Amino acid sequence: MTDIPKPLLILIGGPTAVGKTDFSIELALALGTEIISADSRQVYRAMTIGTAKPNDEQLAKVPHHLIGSLSLNEPYSSGIFESSALGILEKIYDSSPYAICTGGAGFYLNVLAEGLDELPGVADSITLSLEQTLQREGMAVLLKELASSDPITYQKIDKKNPRRIIRTLGIIRATSKPYSDFIGKKTRDRPFKTLRYCLTMPREKLYQRIDQRVDQMFESGLVKEVRTLNAYKEARALDTLGYREVFAYLEGEYDLDRCIELVKRNSRRYAKRQLTWFRNQGDWNHINSNDIDLVIKEIRSFI
Repeated sequence: MTDIPKPLLILIGGPTAVGKTDFSIELALALGTEIISADSRQVYRAMTIGTAKPNDEQLAKVPHHLIGSLSLNEPYSSGIFESSALGILEKIYDSSPYAICTGGAGFYLNVLAEGLDELPGVADSITLSLEQTLQREGMAVLLKELASSDPITYQKIDKKNPRRIIRTLGIIRATSKPYSDFIGKKTRDRPFKTLRYCLTMPREKLYQRIDQRVDQMFESGLVKEVRTLNAYKEARALDTLGYREVFAYLEGEYDLDRCIELVKRNSRRYAKRQLTWFRNQGDWNHINSNDIDLVIKEIRSFI
């Protein structure tokens, strides 16, 4: 009896504005498949311009999933994403041996391929203590503790993400063990094989694309979009790049030129952190958008 070959999940990652959307659409058209979004903000209907969602023309070319499917008061997490995406994959594989998942959140992409690690619980008192330290003494104190208690995680973690720092230190304090001891220990047996590609380009060109994208966002009405969301500005989903800076502008903290400058600067910094994350992962193939034909050839030979 011949074993039925496993279908293939193709992950397309990379920094913001590198061209993941267009690349994934071209790849999906060539392979006759569909795209799952691994973006924790594009999933919200109300967040369109500031999240650089695929436009109507792009969405019409290829079926997309997990884009614009939630309201701002609905929760979203890596666990919800994993469960939703696995269900979508089952349906895609009914008609195609290939599926594509794309996004700049490498963690979400890894979760779909490998599953979530089983992490120990953390007492509320520990989390509260860390939050108070952050408020009183700042991020540098927490990062110093992390560097001392878990150098491996310190090298890999997003040092600009206070929630992740607090969550990580909470586990370390609760267990007296490095957070890295709990990561990658229980990879799930998935019913598919995986190929991972990270889109890259020269840093100067990427930063130019980021600046151009930000200009386009403001020209397309980002300020108006954020103004309509003012009643929801405390929502966790809106505490994110682009929206955070515009809310501050609307509250009079600085003028529009400074707002645009900050969104560009923070977007470039975010892209730099994304590039560092993908470089620190050993199982991503680093390519550029011109490699599409080579990628298609490799994918078709993989099954």
